[in-house]
Amino acid sequence: MSKRRTYMREYHRNRYRNDPEFRDRKLNVSRPISKAYRRNAKTITHSDLIALLEYDPDTGVFRWKVGRYIGRTAGWTNQKTGRLLIGVKGKLYYANRLAWFYMTGEWPESDVDHIDEDKTNNAFANLQLLTRTDNLKKRWNAQKGNSVPTRG
Repeated sequence: MSKRRTYMREYHRNRYRNDPEFRDRKLNVSRPISKAYRRNAKTITHSDLIALLEYDPDTGVFRWKVGRYIGRTAGWTNQKTGRLLIGVKGKLYYANRLAWFYMTGEWPESDVDHIDEDKTNNAFANLQLLTRTDNLKKRWNAQKGNSVPTRG
């Protein structure tokens, strides 16, 4: 941190320390969101989600309704998994889980699976709820090239 920035931080800290009008005001210093904040971030409510994002069930695309990115596509693709992630209120969510929550109003209890195996296609008609066991079985059979799910 530069000397000037440190000086200005101390200047404002001391200036507002004893002033009752500004005692409870936090310093406006930009910092990255800490991991502890992300861990303790509240799960988004359905009304907040509808107020912040617009979802098109036919295409599966989320767009911002508020902020400086109004109208832009929300989220990014995770390079390791190929799934879409959307950051809302300091917490990351998978787009397929947000789509299910947006349409039904309830968080999915089990895995939200893509029927066509395309992880970026979050159209509501392409999403289904599967138990963890069935989802892993489906993925295992797809990797092995089996067309019929078998146990064993």
